[in-house]
Amino acid sequence: MKRIDKVYQGLVAKWQAATKEEILAKQGSAAKELATELGLTRANTSLELNKLVRQAQVVKIKTFPVRYLPMIVIEQHFGLRQLEVASLKDSTKKPTEPAVKLEQLAQAAASTQVNQVDPLELMIGYRGSLHNAVSQAKAALMYPPHGLHMILLGQTGVGETYFANKIYAYAKFAQILNDDADDAPFVSFNCADYYNNPQLLMATLFGHAKGAYTGAE
Repeated sequence: MKRIDKVYQGLVAKWQAATKEEILAKQGSAAKELATELGLTRANTSLELNKLVRQAQVVKIKTFPVRYLPMIVIEQHFGLRQLEVASLKDSTKKPTEPAVKLEQLAQAAASTQVNQVDPLELMIGYRGSLHNAVSQAKAALMYPPHGLHMILLGQTGVGETYFANKIYAYAKFAQILNDDADDAPFVSFNCADYYNNPQLLMATLFGHAKGAYTGAE
C-alpha cells in the first residue's frame, strides 16, 4: 500500500463513524496525531495530507495546529464543498458553496499536472544519495501553514544552486506556488558581495525607502 493511501485510509477510519458533535468538538486530526497512530513520521504524514487536500479528498481546517478531515465526512455531516476552511464551526454557519466549485478545482489541479514530471525526479541521485535531501525539501515545502525555511550546505560546485532551482520548480509543479513568475519569483544573489555591507544585504532582501542612501526626497 502506498503511503498516501495509508494516510487517507487511516484518516477515514478514524472519522467515518464519528458523530457531528464529535467532529465539531475536535475538528479533525492533526498531522502529528495521525502520524503517531499510523507509525509514520510527522513530516511524511503532513506531506501526504497536503497532497490529499490538493486532490480534493481531504479538507484542511486552518486552526493551530492545522487539522484535517476526509472530504466525504465533511460532505455527509455538513454539506461543505471547500478544500480549506478557517474553522469548521464558523463554516457550518455560512451558506455552502456550489458543489461544482470543488469539482472544477479538482479538475484544474489534475489538468495542470498532466504530462508533467516531478522536477526533483530528474536529478541524478533522486532515488539514491539525494533521497533524504529531496524528502526533507518536500516536507519543508509542505509544512503547514506556509512551509519552512531551508538552508542548503555543500562544497563549492556540488550543485546547491541547481538543487534550489529544482526545489522552486517542484513548488510550482505541486501548486504550492503560482506559476506566475511575478507572483513568486526565484531570486538569487552572491552573499560574498555583501559580506562587509549588511545594510545593503537587508535592502536587497527586503527593499528600501526612496532616498534612504542619498537623503534625497
